Amino acid sequence: MRFLPDLSGVRRVINRIREIEEMFTPHVDSKLLVNKPKDVRFSSVLQEERKKIEHRDIGSLIKEYSDKYGVDPLLVTAIARVESGFNPKAVSPKGAVGIMQLMPSTARAFGVKNLYSVDENIEGGIKYLKFLSDKYQGDMNKVLAAYNAGTGAVDRYGGVPPYAETRDYVSKVKEMYERLMKGE
Repeated sequence: MRFLPDLSGVRRVINRIREIEEMFTPHVDSKLLVNKPKDVRFSSVLQEERKKIEHRDIGSLIKEYSDKYGVDPLLVTAIARVESGFNPKAVSPKGAVGIMQLMPSTARAFGVKNLYSVDENIEGGIKYLKFLSDKYQGDMNKVLAAYNAGTGAVDRYGGVPPYAETRDYVSKVKEMYERLMKGE
């Protein structure tokens, strides 16, 4: 006989999250709407504006924390773009979370209490990058490889480990960084 776990607590949490999201979602009285196509356009425009605001906020946070910790904001931007596409809700199959795709243990080590907080996630990711940059004397290949595969793997192999995923990651971030440096 199989026993199913009691998920009522999880359901309560999910419902509470939905309630909180509803509090911050603009509502329009449907009686005031004249025709539906405008509603659809309004909704899509609103979503696009939210994305622009979020992206602008992400950019200003990257700049603020990069300046604070002495890390190149273009490198942080390249990492965030490759890691999550700037998605604060991104979760990797391995459990990395948020814009900077922090593993929970790494996040804790760098003072992040809420992995889904854009502010905390970006600051924690930049603190981690600063740590890696100091550890590897600014060697970008080692820093990026360690960000992806961990310091243990980089130390064990004396550089970028022979993992296809890590080598691809280092290449993608460096390519994105070069594009950002050119203003693309």
